[in-house]
Amino acid sequence: MAHLIRQQVLHVELNGTEADGLALQKRLSALCHNWLQPEIERIFDRSAPTEEHLYIEQLEVNLGAFDLSRLEQELPAAVAEALEKAIREKVGTAGLPIGSGGREVQLKTDAQVVWEAFLHCLRTGRLPWSFRLPPGETLETALQRMLAAGVPAVYVAETEHLIHSQTARKRLAEQFSEGFLATLLELINQQTSAREQLTIAQLKASSRTDALPDDVPEPTYPETEALYVEDAGLVLLHPFLPQFFATMGVAQAQKLLQPARALFLLHYLATGAETAKEYELVLPKILCGLPVDMPVEGNVELTEIEKAEANTLLEAVVRHWGALKNTSPDGLREAFLQRAGKLSRRNDDWLLQVEQRGHDLLLESLPWNIAVSQLPWMPNLLWTDWT
Repeated sequence: MAHLIRQQVLHVELNGTEADGLALQKRLSALCHNWLQPEIERIFDRSAPTEEHLYIEQLEVNLGAFDLSRLEQELPAAVAEALEKAIREKVGTAGLPIGSGGREVQLKTDAQVVWEAFLHCLRTGRLPWSFRLPPGETLETALQRMLAAGVPAVYVAETEHLIHSQTARKRLAEQFSEGFLATLLELINQQTSAREQLTIAQLKASSRTDALPDDVPEPTYPETEALYVEDAGLVLLHPFLPQFFATMGVAQAQKLLQPARALFLLHYLATGAETAKEYELVLPKILCGLPVDMPVEGNVELTEIEKAEANTLLEAVVRHWGALKNTSPDGLREAFLQRAGKLSRRNDDWLLQVEQRGHDLLLESLPWNIAVSQLPWMPNLLWTDWT
């Protein structure tokens, strides 16, 4: 069972010296890593429903005072007891009816979660931070499963409202198959007058515009909101990208000539996949200097030459990074490039925080800097925290 926590904060007050504080920080860090995370998983496993998705906006517990000499013995049990009590108070022992509880606590079905992710994707081009697709599934295949059970009218109405936006229409036309569009438009047309009904051809025709960055609406996310990615390791490749893009003809000097192709090339570098959905291209957009809300062309086909050159680039990375020895391109992808990360704003720049793994010790021998990067066409710096 998967549980997602957006932010976890441990607030501590200590009467002592700065040295005492640093020592306590080290002890608490070890406690959180070795005990707290696994115990939270176990508590959530016991508390979560088996067939629905439970959303809790915030949980806060006050653990009181501790004797530092017994911190490791007493803190774990205190956290477990307080957390389980807080969940019971939020949810109640009998649970909640589906869709009830207000914003602070919500219980949702699979269908609700998938359709809300679809609407979020139409608005922003991204998936909600709290949504995860099963391995091997796309958003469209998840939606197809839900179509068989029927679609609540509220989601059909919201979709119909959203596609009045040209940006949403472009996403719908570019990111989903004609079979899915036919089914969706049939549902929408059942709720609209004959004069307002859409065909696939009309949808695609009305979505065709040159999506230049200047044409994109204002960002649809708060500047304080974090964006989550699964290809954070792409930042490792930044010294190689200007020459690679120039060789492929997608960039010249400080200008990106073919943004959509550049995005797909970055996705191929990270994953080896030849196709991509817009919600997989958040970090590539930033590396290409594009607005994260810009809709993406969906039918870019990479050539055999482009794929071969991409793999050659990865082989060059391995050669320059001697510690990797005989690592293959796919080995580099799996070990470093396909890595979870969090993007957030740092004034006008971006900050990328990368999930750590044990073999990250090899980063100590990386012969180039990844702490800060800015490709020629990027208007802002990208800061990276991978420590």
